[in-house]
Amino acid sequence: MSKTVFRCAMGILAGAGTLLAASKGCVSDDVTGRSPEGRPSETPGAGASPSPYALSEDRRPGAPVTLVKWRGRVRFHEPFNSLEVGRGKRWGWKSTAYSNCLHNSSRYKLDRLDRRALRVRNGALDITATPVGSGRWSTGLVTTGDSCGSGGRGFTVRRGDLVVARVRLPDARKGAWPGMWTWRRGDNEVDLFEWHSDHPDILEFVSHPARTVKFFRSPDAGPGRWVDIAVHLGRRDTRWFTAPAGRRMRLAFADGKGIGKRFRAHLVVNLSVSDGKLHPRPANERPIRFRVAWITVIGNARLHVGRGG
Repeated sequence: MSKTVFRCAMGILAGAGTLLAASKGCVSDDVTGRSPEGRPSETPGAGASPSPYALSEDRRPGAPVTLVKWRGRVRFHEPFNSLEVGRGKRWGWKSTAYSNCLHNSSRYKLDRLDRRALRVRNGALDITATPVGSGRWSTGLVTTGDSCGSGGRGFTVRRGDLVVARVRLPDARKGAWPGMWTWRRGDNEVDLFEWHSDHPDILEFVSHPARTVKFFRSPDAGPGRWVDIAVHLGRRDTRWFTAPAGRRMRLAFADGKGIGKRFRAHLVVNLSVSDGKLHPRPANERPIRFRVAWITVIGNARLHVGRGG
């Protein structure tokens, strides 16, 4: 592994999944990735590496690996028909992953978490970031636990689970940093995905427990696009699949490491705003929106994969 790639991987593992600047050589030139049925009405359709810092796609010849179907018990399903946020409800809106539950400036973010940034519109969670002065942006986060007393019933994902979600990436060209990840007791972070608007065709996948990192270049990703993402937390492999919303998902990354038997972590969904140190700040003060149509967790998931599109 080159010094540059090692430095990029370590930066992500130490920096809450931050994708370093492309000018530093941190973005690999990966092959593309190509789901569940979904809603809302405006939603379209309503290779393993042994390296501990895996930054290159499996390029074996043949048709791409596709996720055909899965079986298992639904452990969690959030259709976002209403906003269940607050004490005693499904989601909390603060996080212990943030230094004082509300801000996270040490992790290159301008965020100031605010419950009012969260709304449900047209059957999807809508997180909106807006400038509030002093360089800060009001924005939103939801989590099932470790929420600084702001809500959530403590649901955790665990080994064997398949997490499937449909999201709409922000329209902003700079500053937007949405993500879906896991967190518990200051650790147990798996980035189901992160996206930075200045690298619009790249999805970022990280397993901190396994110390694996992937920058995945995909034509499916881009400003304003609906994308389906599935992550299987397996014993020997954590596998990420992606597709345009409503299409059959293709394997994007398999880390060859998997997740430990005792892994437990809460779900987190958020929209951050970059502070300009590793990624550009927003180019203007227009609101930034990130949408989530639904999230489903299948327990003890058994995946049927095939070849072809």
